[in-house]
Formats: sequence, structure tokens, C-alpha cells
Amino acid sequence: SGFVFNNFSLSTKKSKKLIDEIFIPNNKFFHDIKKPIQKLLKNSSIIVGVLIRQTDYREWNHGRHFYSSKQYAKILLKFNKQYPHKNISYFIASDETQDEILFKDLNCIIRVGFPLENMYTLSKCDYLIGPPSSYIGWSSFYGNIPLFSITSENDLPSFDVI
Repeated sequence: SGFVFNNFSLSTKKSKKLIDEIFIPNNKFFHDIKKPIQKLLKNSSIIVGVLIRQTDYREWNHGRHFYSSKQYAKILLKFNKQYPHKNISYFIASDETQDEILFKDLNCIIRVGFPLENMYTLSKCDYLIGPPSSYIGWSSFYGNIPLFSITSENDLPSFDVI
């Protein structure tokens, strides 16, 4: 029925601290992990992390969770309109180069590549949006961040606490 992050809960209360200590990235990655967050915080108080996963998702599971860049932009613009009085910025982690014109109406940083750095930068965001994926699931778990999994291009992510 999908990834473990869709319909599965795991009690890690007793071991979360140890897990965090074991999986903390090496110091040499900290600058690239923190830099996008620090930059986005200059202009907003809420940072939404977004995973655009396309390379392997075109074929995996018959493209079930593949979304075009245009579809991602549409979802994020709809999301933005839900919160007109909030100053939201986006950290977009992608495995492919994106047409930045599609995201021009969003205050965002798009970073392509940097798999380790992006995973941990996502864990520093306030909220996460992306396709069902263990990659963004780890970011959500590690950072204890609410995650909205996109399962349709018509999905409208929402978070009760924004």
C-alpha cells in the first residue's frame, strides 16, 4: 500500500534522541544545510520545504507519483493563496533542474542535487510538502516536521497550525 510513511506509525519516543545523535550529519555539511534556511528567514517567518522528485518517479510504480514542475508550481500557488496574510517562503529540493519561471510568484530557493544537504535542510523547515517518499519522510521524522504527502495534482495541502 505504499511507503511506510503513508499508513504506518512507529513509536520512537524512547530512541529518538539516540537516532538523532547517530544520524547527525558531519560538520562539513552544516553550512550548506543551514544556508537556505537563513536566507529565507530574512524575508519570512514560515518556511515550507518541498520535495520535487522526478527522475526516478517518471517510471517507478508506473509514474503514479510523478508530477511535472508545472503541477508542483500549481499546487504551491494554491497553497500560498490559502494563507494570504502569512509570509511564506519555500525551500524546494529537486533531483532535476527546474524552470524557475514557473515558481516566479513564490518566494523560494530551488536547489538541485545535494542529496544529503537537501534532506537535512528539509528537516529544518516548518512544514513539508512532497510526494510519498521515504526521502522526505526521513526529513519529517528527523526534524519532527508536519508532512503533507501529495497523492494527486488536485491535492491542496493544508496545515492546521499555520
